[in-house]
Amino acid sequence: FTNVQDTIRDANFIAVKTGDVNVSAQNLISNALEVRQAGLQLNLEDKILEAGKTYEIELTVSEADAIAFQFTMNFNKNILKLSNIQSADLKGFSTSNYAIFNEKGMATLSWDGDNVKGLKDAKILKLTFQAEKSSKLSDALYLTSDLTPAQAFNQLGEASNVQLTYKGSSDFALLPNVPNPFTSETMVRFRLPENSDVELNVYDETGRTIKTVKRSFSKGYNEIPLSFDTPPRNRGGLSVSAGVYYYQLKTATHSAIERMVIIR
Repeated sequence: FTNVQDTIRDANFIAVKTGDVNVSAQNLISNALEVRQAGLQLNLEDKILEAGKTYEIELTVSEADAIAFQFTMNFNKNILKLSNIQSADLKGFSTSNYAIFNEKGMATLSWDGDNVKGLKDAKILKLTFQAEKSSKLSDALYLTSDLTPAQAFNQLGEASNVQLTYKGSSDFALLPNVPNPFTSETMVRFRLPENSDVELNVYDETGRTIKTVKRSFSKGYNEIPLSFDTPPRNRGGLSVSAGVYYYQLKTATHSAIERMVIIR
């Protein structure tokens, strides 16, 4: 059962909760689970994928302070098909630690066991993909919290972020928002070559600014969730109806524009 939204009364199963799968975990030291910035830093070697070929991709650790971790792996289902996830140097990892959903372009993973800190600079997982189309790996595969929150946990039960960085890729990139089209909520995704202050502006077709977000983000893959109220009037008092909108992401050194479509 994944991404359960409603009560299921006719299921007969035994479950062990590993990780904070519904964001309800309570820290033994404090009443709330505090998410820290430093945690588990994962790395992939960026490469150009050729259509029709099979690739075994090795996921490595560069920074770690964790005895458990979990995350959702998103991949473009039109570009990649994930067939297998195997352990490299990660003890106790088996098929019970992950689930693959190629129809959604997602896989969810969780693990707890030996201290990951001892695996610094080690290869922990091997991913086997078939490339359906030619693409850059960094444009087709990234980590999110869509099914399982991307978090790592240390020996004190403190939570921290899990981040994925591509070696050999220092590009600034504004990726297509997901979902698109959408009715009220979408996610803007982007990569930064370094820690940066970011400004995101959403415009309608006349150039009118609909929404602005200003925040600081870390190097690597990042996300900004956007919400547009229905009925179509956001907090700024501007009418947000169905149609085509544009969003621009800017840093001190880079800028890019993409298109999004709102349907009502």
